Order: sequence, then structure tokens, then C-alpha cells
Amino acid sequence: MPPDDYYGYAPLAHLERPLVLCGLPGSEPGATARVVSMFTGLGLVRVDDQVAHLAGQAYDLLVMKEGVDAALDLEQKVLDKAFAKRSPPVIGLSTFTLQRPALREALLASCDVRYLSMTLEEAVHRVRVAALADPRRYAAVRGGDPPDARHLLPKLRFFDRLCREAHDTLDIRERSVMQVGRALADSL
Repeated sequence: MPPDDYYGYAPLAHLERPLVLCGLPGSEPGATARVVSMFTGLGLVRVDDQVAHLAGQAYDLLVMKEGVDAALDLEQKVLDKAFAKRSPPVIGLSTFTLQRPALREALLASCDVRYLSMTLEEAVHRVRVAALADPRRYAAVRGGDPPDARHLLPKLRFFDRLCREAHDTLDIRERSVMQVGRALADSL
């Protein structure tokens, strides 16, 4: 990329297919997608934020009140709109997106899906810290349970199995969202 393009309006990267980020709770695929978008100028779709906007309530509250299927119905609408964009965007999935087989198959068939991987122990730690600071954080994942390993590990193992179907895995370790997003942006 020539340096004079930095201040231009065109994206600094081009995708052939949408770049989709998924991960365990605490891996922050939506925030990471935002960082990638900031550094590249690519379009951004944060699925849980757009679902919350459509539902008129927080994503976790929607799942707690109306169930995962109601949220996934709205996610389908958000993703259909994202796929219709002229330029492929960077998409940060919710924790629940890959639970619906039709969504998972469509994403794997038409997008480049990357798993922001971390250990289950790291995910438990991140969820616990966030939930203790704000009990609303990860409420839908926890399902009202306390943020401890005994309650979280079975759920995290399930999400991990779904995410492992991704085309590529990026071990995020203890890196910040900014560091992971910057590394992804640089790789495009």
C-alpha cells in the first residue's frame, strides 16, 4: 500500500469474502472486528450490537427473556444484510451465532472464518472478571449461574467445538483486543 493512500477514502485492504471472527466469551470478536475495520477502512458488522439495535434491548437481555432462537432469528437478518453489501465487511459474531447449523454452514461456505482462540481457563477468567465488575456481562452465556469454572466449562467446551470448525485459528493468548486486531489488519 502506497503511503499517500493512508488519508484517502478507499479502504486500505480488500477482501474477496467477508472476514468473520468468532470466539469464546471473553475473546471479543466484535471489538476485534472493530479494530480491524479501524486500521483497514473495511466495513464493520458487530452482530450482537446490531441485533440489540433491532430488538431495542441489550443482546444478553434478549436471550434471557426470549431465548437464543429469537436472537438467532435477528442475527440471520443482520447477516443477510451483511452478505448483500457490495464490499465484503469484517464481521464479529456473537457467542451464539454458530449454534444454528444453517448459519454456521452459510458462514463457512461463503466467508473466511477465523477463531480467536484461547484456553478454556483463560475464557473462564475473563468471564469471571467481567461478570464480577458488571453482573450484566455475559449474563446470557452464564444463564443466571455464577461465573465460576464449574458452571462455565461445559458451555465453553460446547462453544469451543463449534468455533473449531473455522477455517483458521488465531491464538490470542493474553493479547489485548487492540493487539489482536492490529495483527489481523496487518495480515490482510
